[in-house]
Amino acid sequence: MNTEDSGRKRPSRESNNSEKVPDKGRVAEELRKGEERFRMPGAMADITTIKEAKEAETELRDRGNQLNVLYDLASTVNRADSLHLIYDRSLDAILATLRADRASILLFDEQGVMQFQAWRGLSETYRRAVTGHSPWKRGETGTTPIVVEDVAASDIDPALKTVILEEGIQAMAFVPLTSSGRIIGKFMVYFKRPWKPDEEDLGVTQGIADLLGTGIERKRAEQALRESEQRLRSILDYAPAAIFIKDPAGRYLFMNEQCARVLSVNREQALGNTDQDLLSAELAAQFIANDQRVWESGSLLTVEEQVPQADGVHTSLVQKFLLRDNQGLPYALSGIALDITPHLQLESAIQASEARLQLAQSAANIGVFDWDIAAQKGVWSPELERIWGIPGGGFDGTAEAWRRFVHPDDLTSVHAGSRRSLEDPTTASEFEYRIVRPDGAVRWIYAKAKTLCDGAGRAVRMVGVNLDITDRKEAQLRLERFAEELEAQVEDRTRDLVQSHDRLRAMATELNLVEQRERKRLATELHDHLQQILVLGKLTVGQGKRAATGMPAWEQVLKKVDDIFSDALTYTRTLVSDLSPPVLRDHGLAAALQWLGIYMHKHNLTVTVTVHRDEDLRLPEDQVILLFQSVRELLINSAKHAGTGKAAVRMEQDNGNLRIEVRDEGEGFSLAAAAAPSGGISSKYGLLSIQERMWALGGSFVIESAPGKGTTATLLLPLARNDEVEGKAAGPKNGPPSTLASTLPPPASRIRVLLVDDHIMVRQGLRVILDAYADIELVGEAANGEEALRLVDQRRPTVVVMDINMPKMDGIEATGRIKRRYPETIVVGLSVNVAKENEEAMKRAGAVGLMTKESAVEQLYDAIVEAVKKRA
Repeated sequence: MNTEDSGRKRPSRESNNSEKVPDKGRVAEELRKGEERFRMPGAMADITTIKEAKEAETELRDRGNQLNVLYDLASTVNRADSLHLIYDRSLDAILATLRADRASILLFDEQGVMQFQAWRGLSETYRRAVTGHSPWKRGETGTTPIVVEDVAASDIDPALKTVILEEGIQAMAFVPLTSSGRIIGKFMVYFKRPWKPDEEDLGVTQGIADLLGTGIERKRAEQALRESEQRLRSILDYAPAAIFIKDPAGRYLFMNEQCARVLSVNREQALGNTDQDLLSAELAAQFIANDQRVWESGSLLTVEEQVPQADGVHTSLVQKFLLRDNQGLPYALSGIALDITPHLQLESAIQASEARLQLAQSAANIGVFDWDIAAQKGVWSPELERIWGIPGGGFDGTAEAWRRFVHPDDLTSVHAGSRRSLEDPTTASEFEYRIVRPDGAVRWIYAKAKTLCDGAGRAVRMVGVNLDITDRKEAQLRLERFAEELEAQVEDRTRDLVQSHDRLRAMATELNLVEQRERKRLATELHDHLQQILVLGKLTVGQGKRAATGMPAWEQVLKKVDDIFSDALTYTRTLVSDLSPPVLRDHGLAAALQWLGIYMHKHNLTVTVTVHRDEDLRLPEDQVILLFQSVRELLINSAKHAGTGKAAVRMEQDNGNLRIEVRDEGEGFSLAAAAAPSGGISSKYGLLSIQERMWALGGSFVIESAPGKGTTATLLLPLARNDEVEGKAAGPKNGPPSTLASTLPPPASRIRVLLVDDHIMVRQGLRVILDAYADIELVGEAANGEEALRLVDQRRPTVVVMDINMPKMDGIEATGRIKRRYPETIVVGLSVNVAKENEEAMKRAGAVGLMTKESAVEQLYDAIVEAVKKRA
């Protein structure tokens, strides 16, 4: 290994680190014995010359000096207040005793590297070069000094040897520094000439090294003790608890910063004083009494003590105990006090909160439960026990006790609700059920429960609330009864309203027809009588004018009378056209619309009329009159409000319907505003009366408009049933029903229909729809599947209109039974939810199809008729 110790010689050594340092008495004894040796006759005979005697005397004196050096170093180690002083004295000692040229002290650092701590006569270059070189490892035991007597002759690494020789070192010694038997560093001694020590030299050298190691160990221990004390003081000062120590007389030996703050005293000034010296009499008496109890009992005392502070009285939890010496005798009393005022305040707040919660639960009639799933035990709040009618503390927390009070009919649903909560801990489960109290009273309970899980996701607890909802349930039952009564009243009122509405529509239609008939009668009267009289008058005036030839005065008068008759004829012709255009009566609707396009010129409106003449078009006279009147009103509206002076009318047949469209590119209007009750638009434009008129005819009226986008109004009239309404207005097919349908002659055979639905108002609405058709005969109504089967057996209807969802027996089952008994009976399904599954189920049961209830208004009649035709 290439280190400073290469080529070293290890002399034997009997001494060890535990060798005692000689005192002055021993030094004096050694000097005395040396002198006696020189006085002995035998000794004098051995000394041949005075020179040898002097050398012996010098050696003896050197040994005495070495012992004095060791004694002085030992005193320094005991008294020194720093390591640097010990280092200096150790270097002085080694240089003096060995007459060495240079010396150094090196210690291992935390990384195990040997570092210079003190030195004499060594250059920086040398120190850098040899730092870290060591013949021993940190903590090694059993080490002895190593001497390199002649560096030049040693086998040290050439590079390192060059550094040593350049430093002027010819010999050196490695002396181990130990602490508790383990090496902590080395003491180096350097000579400028080769050097060979004897046993005494090495013994003295090791003695100095041992004293140095002892000093280093002691100073390190003192430093560690100081650091430990400082850490302890910091811990005590920053501790939240007040800590103190008192002597038997009650004088404070120690108190931390928290104790001084609590007592409102200066810590330095408080030391050496008693509680009586520092505190109020009352507070001191409290502390002294508790201290006395500890001194008398000799055991730990835990007690609460109250101390006034700036923000009020604080309560501390104090533990007082005795400190004992090695013999177990008490020499002081110590205490640790923790301020528990916040804890007491929090505890008080929790108690108050629990009281408020209990009061709130009682006021709201809400009880709380907590169920331990693993232990299968539960805890109920007092309010929950009261709700269930169990005396305070009467619930034993078992599932069996809980089940005993649940209504037998509700146990299944309650267990299902609990399972839902266990299966899905992320959501709370809600359900309602009945309980039977010990006194026999039945109460309704609303329950909401949530499952809590541990860190592994396992369900551990179920917590929730119970609310007594009996009053709400009773109120709900009363509301249901009221709702049924109200539904019956609404049904009656609705029926009356529908009948009244039908009568009003029929009356409005009849009034329109009466108006048109009166117009026609007046036009006929004007044409057949007044116009004839006016013509006769004009002819008579003509005769008079011929007779009055040559009589200027009479000619002038007769001319004025003739002009008057001409104006009257023109006026009556116009009046007749306004009242009832002859072209409408004589040539039909298509010609009348073309005439109307020309007629509207008087209203400054240019109308483009497009009609497709069809000789097969046969419309009752009343329909022709009402359609013509509607188109004229729409064109007058366009002339007044469009602002363009242009409009277009188009009439055509489209899929069995007569379609008349009136369109302009004018200002338009908002349909939302027209539909608003306060808008007044419908009344202003006469749109509502046109709509009612078309419904009465069995047709429809659609208007499309937007501000700035113009207006398109479409009149649509079915033509399929015109053969049934010769000379009369047709009954409704789409839109609200009309009493005009009752004027139609019944067909040869009628379709017998049974209505089945569990809602009275729905059946009423279906009845009103189908009553409008003369070929439909309603034979009965049923509220569920069982009633439907009974009525089918009794009345044998052609068609059954069947709802799906009903009590007792649903529509799907009822349909299957009806079709098995009477395969010829047609079943048409109705439902709010026309899902694919429902439709397939109804068809499998035998129904011809399934439609939504809202579509029944427009499609039910067609569906019935189509199904009957297919069966036929």
